[in-house]
Amino acid sequence: YPIEVYVNDYLEGSAKLANQLFEGTSEYDAFGASTNDQAGKFYKDVPFIRGKFCQGDSSNLHYVSSSAFDMVYTGYVDPVMDPLHVGDETPIKKCCKAEEGSLKNLIAKIDQRAQEDWYALWVREMLRIVKPGGAVVVEMVSYPICEKPWDWGGVPHAFWRRGVDRYGWDVDKSSIEIKVLKPTKFWDTIRYGVFLCKRG
Repeated sequence: YPIEVYVNDYLEGSAKLANQLFEGTSEYDAFGASTNDQAGKFYKDVPFIRGKFCQGDSSNLHYVSSSAFDMVYTGYVDPVMDPLHVGDETPIKKCCKAEEGSLKNLIAKIDQRAQEDWYALWVREMLRIVKPGGAVVVEMVSYPICEKPWDWGGVPHAFWRRGVDRYGWDVDKSSIEIKVLKPTKFWDTIRYGVFLCKRG
């Protein structure tokens, strides 16, 4: 079967690697490894098709048919910046360690719930367009702003299993797997990836 190659042209290393699969050049990829042998020897009999990304709103993929794909993947969910429209996240960060039951503590919880509701829109659409029994993968999930204040906000591990009940996702809870992504020399922020399956 031909392999359809997609590339993130926002990242130069990704674009170079994809081009090498087509052209078999001896350039080096983003990690310093030569792909000449790979492109020229290992893949010489494999036909490659250049795929195309279409820009869209991942929280509203109305133009994509339901149950269309065996697997649905996103490399990142853009967190909502300043969900409560307070100007920036500085006031929210100050509320994070407030006493339980206080107004500031409530504000931090409302801010976090808004973030989780946003993530849930993405997950809802991913589950809608994947086939029953199909896989959904979300990479580079950021943690809540109160857990990792240097990042942009996100959702905790518990969000995924809790979301099955809270948002009515058609997901087998036992299929949910979470893998923490450790910092590397290329990436110094701790995030995590999620795998889950739509019920068959």
